[in-house]
This record gives sequence, C-alpha cells and structure tokens, in this order.
Amino acid sequence: MMSRKSVVLFVLLLSISIFESMNPVFTTKSQSFQPYKFVVLGDTRNDETDNTGLITLSSLLNQVINENEIVFILHSGDIVQEGGEQSQYDAYYWPLMTNFSNQVPIYYAVGNHEYYSFSGYDKSLEVYLNNVQNPGNEIYYSFNSPQNDTHFIVLNTDYVVGDIDENSEKRKEQQEWLENDFATNTIDRIIVMTHRPFWGLNPSSDRIEPTEELRDLWHPLFLEQGVLAVFNGHAHLFYESLRNGLRYTTSGGGTIDAADYDLEKMIQTSKIQETWQEDDVAFVDFHLLLVEVTESGYDIDVIVTNGSTVHEYFIPSVLEISGTYTTREQTTVPTTPSQIVETTALSTSTSLIAMMSIGLLILRKKRK
Repeated sequence: MMSRKSVVLFVLLLSISIFESMNPVFTTKSQSFQPYKFVVLGDTRNDETDNTGLITLSSLLNQVINENEIVFILHSGDIVQEGGEQSQYDAYYWPLMTNFSNQVPIYYAVGNHEYYSFSGYDKSLEVYLNNVQNPGNEIYYSFNSPQNDTHFIVLNTDYVVGDIDENSEKRKEQQEWLENDFATNTIDRIIVMTHRPFWGLNPSSDRIEPTEELRDLWHPLFLEQGVLAVFNGHAHLFYESLRNGLRYTTSGGGTIDAADYDLEKMIQTSKIQETWQEDDVAFVDFHLLLVEVTESGYDIDVIVTNGSTVHEYFIPSVLEISGTYTTREQTTVPTTPSQIVETTALSTSTSLIAMMSIGLLILRKKRK
C-alpha cells in the first residue's frame, strides 16, 4: 500500500508530465540537439549565353562550404534562362554546380524560367524534372530537416499566378495538398520556400499583381499554421521584411543583373511605398544566405562576393503574430501567440488542478 507521501509525489509527477506534453513551450529542451547550417540562394540563370552571375555565386558558395559544415542547399528557382532546354543546364548550370550537388542535397522551387524554352513559355516541366532530385521528384513537396526540428514546404507559385498556367485544377490540387500537409505535419517549426515573392520592390504591374495574389491566398494561412519564415527569389536582389511576425526573405542574388537594379528609385515609387516598411532591409548585389539552426531559432548571415557578412538577422522558433492583415476580400485578425499560450495553459492548468484534486480525494479516503 502506498504511503501518503508516495501518493502525493505520484500525482504531482503525473500532473507535470501531462502538463509538459500538452505544452511544448514548457517542455525541457532536448540536450541532444546539434546546431547545423544550410544555404539559401536563387536565380542562378544565365543571361542568354552569359552566366557571370553563377560563376560569381559558385565561387562564394565554394568558400562558404569550405568554411562551414553545410547539410543542404535551398534553391528558390530560375536555374537557367531557358529551363525547357537541356542544353542550357549542360552549358551554364551543371559545370559549376555538379560538385556541390554531389556533396549535399539541393532542394529546388519551380521558377518561371523553368517553363521557358527557345519557342517561348512551355507549360511542360519535363526537362526541369530531369535535372532535379526533389523528394518524390515532385513540383511541390515537403521534407523534414535532418534532426526533425523543422518542416520545410516547397511550393510552385506559378500554379497560383495567372500569367503562365491558367489551369485552375493544378492550383486547386496544390492547395489541397498544402492544407493536407499542414494537417498531417507533427513538427512545430515550419519554413516555406517559393520562387515568386509575396512582397516586391519592382513597381511594374507584372511583378506587383502576382505578389498580391500570393499573399492574399497564402499569407493568412501561413499565419494560422505558425509558419516562421518564407524564402523566395524572382527579384534579383536581397529584401527582408517582417509581416505580422512572419519573416519574408527574397534572395535572388545569383544572376547576371543582381548588381544592376536602381533600388533607390524602385523603393521611392508610389506603388512600392504602399507596402514598404521602415524596418525593411534591401540591397542589390550577388549574395547568398547562410542559415545556422539552433534550438532557439535561425541565425542568418547575408554574405556577398568578397566573403563578408553585410547583414544579419534572427528568426525565433516561436511565431509572434502582430497586427492584422487585410486581403482584397476580407480582413484577417490572427490570434496572437500570447492568447494561444494563455488559452492552452489555462486548459492544462485546469487538468493539473483536477489531477491534484483526485490525489487529495485518494488521500482522504485512505485516512478514513
């Protein structure tokens, strides 16, 4: 028969165990986690026959890999200029990237130039799929990091915007897949990669309208699902912006004109000023991102061609939602993490009190 002290100790330990299992925020951190690093880059495409951008970027990538233990690379799309032509990959991409692909996995997002051939836009992605090794060799997919600490989702933004693929069925299929992936994922930390950005700096209508389509469709969903960060390319520059607590990063620093944009002029246009924020960071140069993953989050160094880090920022492992987001159709008011934590803590505290009450009842019965 258990003593009074044993019963109390048993009830307390059981209550604490249940409390921690229902509240991952309060769970003791694993001592086995080992920090690791990955690289983000994009828009390595050649300009006609000139692949100076990739030549420059591959030299920088070689330096970064020699100085750091990189476990994988994220490539946000636009691999070559004419993605529908195998000769483009053979001449301008693989001579510089084969060595890296043999060392670490490279995960690709579909870019708009993946559809392009000498004859114009070709909706077939057959050549692209022959040159990548995505999980399941899919156009959109997900995978988990080596330590299962982060869930990565890679989406095809050209199934969403209307200028390339008018097939609404493909958009619907991807959306259903995405919602199912969120529903079945068991990892708290989520990062998304796409090609086209959700906020842009190019004021032309063919750049602004797709960003509006993307953020109206996915930004509220990403907030709801606790996505921590979105990496993309398409624009040949670096742009970092915090939107409702979710960190968006455009990194298209691998193409020939990655140092030719008149960034100041673009930012000052009225269309860009509508969405530009005081804390946004942007610059134009060849670059890549070195990301170190820790238990507390993601340390990001933006590295340019001379090997120097020109910008650093941190993405915490818990999404802190701020403000509201208004789509063109409705206003989304996300629940703040503090409300979520308080609600969960209250519910679990109630369970904790109930367990302790049961324990006290057991003690009273034993005393009688």
